[in-house]
Amino acid sequence: MHYYNFLLVLIWGLLPAFLIAQHNNSFQKVYQDNCLVGLVDANSKEILPTQFDAVGTQPIGDGWLVTAKDRRQVHYYWYQNEQVTALPYAQVERLNDRLFKVSKDGVYGAVNTDGNGVLLIAYQELVAAGTEAVITVYEDAYGAVDVDGQTILPNKYDALKYWSMGGFWGLKDGDYQLYDRKGQKKGTTVCDIVRVPTADLPVCGVRKNKQWGVVNSKNELILDFEYKNLLLLEVGMIAVLQKDKKWALLDLEGQQVVEKTYDLVLPSVHAQYIKVVEESQLGLMNAAGKLVLPIEYQKIDYIGHNWFAVEKKSGEIQLFNLKTQAFYKNSFQKFLNAVDNNSWKGCLVQEQDVWKWFDFERGLQSTFAFQNVSRTSSGVVLVENEKHQLGVFSGEGMLLLPMEYQAITPQDDFFKVKKIGLDWFFVNRNNKRVNCIQE
Repeated sequence: MHYYNFLLVLIWGLLPAFLIAQHNNSFQKVYQDNCLVGLVDANSKEILPTQFDAVGTQPIGDGWLVTAKDRRQVHYYWYQNEQVTALPYAQVERLNDRLFKVSKDGVYGAVNTDGNGVLLIAYQELVAAGTEAVITVYEDAYGAVDVDGQTILPNKYDALKYWSMGGFWGLKDGDYQLYDRKGQKKGTTVCDIVRVPTADLPVCGVRKNKQWGVVNSKNELILDFEYKNLLLLEVGMIAVLQKDKKWALLDLEGQQVVEKTYDLVLPSVHAQYIKVVEESQLGLMNAAGKLVLPIEYQKIDYIGHNWFAVEKKSGEIQLFNLKTQAFYKNSFQKFLNAVDNNSWKGCLVQEQDVWKWFDFERGLQSTFAFQNVSRTSSGVVLVENEKHQLGVFSGEGMLLLPMEYQAITPQDDFFKVKKIGLDWFFVNRNNKRVNCIQE
């Protein structure tokens, strides 16, 4: 591969651009009657014309990556300082707040938000390493560079793993060695497998001769290679599997948090809690090692906004509030919450075979009653009444489409719907009929 065939030459001033007024970073989609969409700012000034099937925005530093999809392809734009610039690449992704990952003919390079080429379009893969570095793969060898494209580690490693509070673990000749952000070796501990924490923790799991230990950010062993397995928990604990096949909980200095050991320890979606297991029963523990919920439940699920759903042996569902440290008065048969445990303002619960809306602030609501519910990939819920008519319900606790349809298919910002005796047609989120262009 010849480098200069892939050299990035990108100067914002040479690309087509147009100026718009923007006083804040609020965007709003605008639509034509044919369902094509554009983008305007908070003052209704045009950012993108209404000629796309779908648009999206993603913040990067002090600007925005804007994506716009039409029938043929996805277009990419950079929006910064009241200017929109087309990005002429097959694919553009955010690497960090200073860099784009761009592709051409199946290989990747990097461009910074000032419009300057940082890495040639010559790499098999680029992966962000925190906010200040990038892991590169070239001819199956791993290396690392800083955000200016300067080499930290050359492409000569079999693998590289980034540890936010330690540096880079480089694999060569079967052993991992730790390097700092300047590419210098740290400490003397080497290992054959590394378990990097997903959160910003000053410890890292290391394995040697099938035994696990833990090192600190200086690559000093704080727990020797003597454990069968371990977990690095975002709550700020280390769970280690001992020779007796029981899990012990330690703090980040290797000291025991609680004397008791458990059959299993599991992370929770809520980062300040973990789940502990005894004889197939689950309990909930906080960062101080205190049981918030006793070990007596079949399931414990975080459903968002400081609420947990727990299932008892009887199959009954109860909702527990972390702030009040109390259960809600009603019990339920089932629940349905947002996939990300955050975007909805409540959840759907089934009580006496009827689905109702549970508002996280106001509790159980009786405004709506559904026979069946089904979450869609677009984030809304298809709901069905006793007459088998369908509608659409939102995570805001609102009925977007009334239950009057035979079939509903979400499509971007619209819905393809069918009534008995009628052909398929489109409606918007206000249930107004629109004439979307079809293939």
